[in-house]
Amino acid sequence: MDQERTPPDLLGLLDLGAALDGGEDRFVGRPPREQTSPVYGGHSAAQALAAAGCTVSGELPVHSVHGFFVRPAMPTVPFDHHVERVRDGASFATRRIRTTQRGREVFSLTASFHRPEPGLDHQDPTPPVPGPESLQTYEERLTKAFGTVTQPLGTPYELRSSGR
Repeated sequence: MDQERTPPDLLGLLDLGAALDGGEDRFVGRPPREQTSPVYGGHSAAQALAAAGCTVSGELPVHSVHGFFVRPAMPTVPFDHHVERVRDGASFATRRIRTTQRGREVFSLTASFHRPEPGLDHQDPTPPVPGPESLQTYEERLTKAFGTVTQPLGTPYELRSSGR
C-alpha cells in the first residue's frame, strides 16, 4: 500500500458524487489510486453500501447486506452506483444497488436497513474468553505434546489456541 495513504484518504473513497445526468438515486464513486487490476472487491462493495446509505434516514442503520461480484472492475474507470428504493417502511428500508462501469454491471448489492427496537435477541451473548497473549503458541503446544522443542514455523503470522 502507498505509504502516503492516510485513513482520511481511505474514507474519502466513500465520498460519492451525484451522477452527472442528475439522477436522484445515482452516485459516482472514484476508482482507487492504485492502478491494480482488477479492483479489490471491498472497494466497490463499500461504495455501493455508502450509496444505499445516502438514500435512507440516519435512524435506520444497515443490518443485512448481500453482495455479488458480477465481473472484474477496471481500476481506471469511475463506478456508477444506481440505487433502487425497493421498500420504505416505518422500521425497515430495502435497497438494491447496481454498480456499473461503462454501462456494464460489475457488482450487485442488496441492503436492508432496520430501526433499532426492543425485541427478541436471536443469539447468545459472547462468552468470556481469555486474551490472545495468555494462549499457547502453536509451537508451544507441539513442544508440550511431543516433548521436544519445536522451532517456530516461520510464517508471517502467529497461531495461538486454547488447546481444546
